[in-house]
Amino acid sequence: MQKNLVSVIIMAAGHSSRMGIPKPFLQYRNRFWIEEIIEGYQSAGIASILIISTSPIIEDERIQNLLTNYTNITVQTNQRPDLGRSYSIHQAAMHVVSDHDYFIHNIDNPCPSKVVIEQMIAALKSGSQYVIPMVGERTAHPVLV
Repeated sequence: MQKNLVSVIIMAAGHSSRMGIPKPFLQYRNRFWIEEIIEGYQSAGIASILIISTSPIIEDERIQNLLTNYTNITVQTNQRPDLGRSYSIHQAAMHVVSDHDYFIHNIDNPCPSKVVIEQMIAALKSGSQYVIPMVGERTAHPVLV
């Protein structure tokens, strides 16, 4: 499968105060939620994945062990999660491959299917500056820019 010149930024720097545990450690199908996201994008041929999170999550042994199972994943620390989502996007955008388009994926959203990922990439390649999926008449995630 030819790799797409598309990367993914997985946004995982929030405090997750309502969940009680950091969102990357939520379980789904007896695995970490973040694994489902990584594997979903990798199955669609995505070139690289950048995870932006806080030091305690990045340094956690569970994440370190998990990352050894995958290739083309970079981890970036957001030292100021208190500055919000836009700061995380800014920090991550400075570390993605400059000639790639990229998905901005929230850690607490399911990964779209391979078909949806491919459709979004095709829409962007046809001339759109960005792609936002729709469910009925509502916008959804992830965004592709």
